[in-house]
Amino acid sequence: MQKQRMGPNDTHPDVDALQAAGFRAMTAERKFALMDSLTTSCVSMARQAIRDAHPDLSQRERDLLFVEIHYGREWAERLRDRAIGSDER
Repeated sequence: MQKQRMGPNDTHPDVDALQAAGFRAMTAERKFALMDSLTTSCVSMARQAIRDAHPDLSQRERDLLFVEIHYGREWAERLRDRAIGSDER
């Protein structure tokens, strides 16, 4: 029995079945490596988008903006407060 996929799927059913079979055949290590590579690429693209949109910000400010966008304002404020505290030492 084939599982129902969430959301739209524009992949031909035959190709979709081949991709699913290939994924099922992968070792856990290979699946993890693919996930790690995808995560690295996504983070890199997100950071580049912030650099492109805010070329005037310092690296620290861009890092804090990344955290705010992806993890929320509260986490960014906590990091900002810690960074300010460490600057005062």
